[in-house]
Amino acid sequence: MHLRINIPAWGGREIAKGIASFASRDAYRNQLLKEIEAELHPFEPLLVSSARYAIAIAARMLGLEGRRVAVPGYVCPAVMTGLRAANVEIVAVDCQTSSLRFDPDAIARADIDGVLAANTYGIDQDFSILARLGVPVIEDAAYQAGRRDANGAACGTRGSAGVWSFNFKSLTAVGGGVLIAKESIAINESGSGRLREAVRFFNYAARSLARHRIPKFFPGAESPSLEADGAPRDALMKITCSPMSELQAAVALAQWQARENIAARQLFNSTHLYKTLSRCEAFTLLSSESETLPHLFPLLVRAGGKEAPGAVFSVRQFLHQHGIQTETPYPMIGSEDELPNSYDLASRLILVPCNASLDARQIRFIASSLEEASRRLEIASPAGAWR
Repeated sequence: MHLRINIPAWGGREIAKGIASFASRDAYRNQLLKEIEAELHPFEPLLVSSARYAIAIAARMLGLEGRRVAVPGYVCPAVMTGLRAANVEIVAVDCQTSSLRFDPDAIARADIDGVLAANTYGIDQDFSILARLGVPVIEDAAYQAGRRDANGAACGTRGSAGVWSFNFKSLTAVGGGVLIAKESIAINESGSGRLREAVRFFNYAARSLARHRIPKFFPGAESPSLEADGAPRDALMKITCSPMSELQAAVALAQWQARENIAARQLFNSTHLYKTLSRCEAFTLLSSESETLPHLFPLLVRAGGKEAPGAVFSVRQFLHQHGIQTETPYPMIGSEDELPNSYDLASRLILVPCNASLDARQIRFIASSLEEASRRLEIASPAGAWR
């Protein structure tokens, strides 16, 4: 058994709707749009090919072309792809210590015309602080499709515009995204890459059926490396400017209609990890289980400075030897001098599987393996060695 990341939590409904979409024309898109409109009213959703395209549309809609827009120092490269497509000047702003949120003082000092508020791994930015800046805010709620905050506000509606993603976040289709705006907008009807999308669908379907029985020699189960990967994946740097396809909408609709069940499974997984890891001396946590329903659970090793990479590598290597895959953190977008907190966070970050494709036995195995890693890790050692 090898517990991989990015395994779709699909069943027969997703596969059946996906296959049926090849003979359908707009039926699934229309139904998905109708259901999302009912959820987001009075906000206006637009179904598009990806969240990064939605970000580009939002930036143009808010008059941010050629303007300075803040992004967190630690952020997904796909966010920059969307902003660059809108000719935005990206301004990286440091995060708080051991946090994915903007540092309040740093964002207040920044010379900016707008903010891309990325709720990375489903952890909210502080929107009360961002609202006081007096500039347009694009809420990147890619990880939070269909979710609401503690006050009942739909994630993605707490800024001037917002986006959702259906690409391995809280819900998983074969790509696709939603732009959430305060007024109706339209885009040119065009499409491309449908063959590649169909290949991806059958790949995802096979992975969802095999799940964690996929042989380890298949791609996606590589050992962690001590060498930092400073380049984002090619897929994150591409953008397709088109509406959501019928295939994307068909699978997204099946996931949307099962979202409460999916959320319950993710909540069980994240809650169990949170409760287990809060007892571990070697780790510190970024959020409580009530704040996030992640497909990747983020935690930090307590070691800092030069000790951190060795400690992180030791934990990731231990987990890989026990059949648990971990994700490499995002590459950094600025200098360490400008973003010290963000660099420190990235150097200490470990991302473990947590999504709804994992059952209770598997999530308990991940939790117990992390407990063992915590016991073994020599935090005081410069090399992050094992006892």
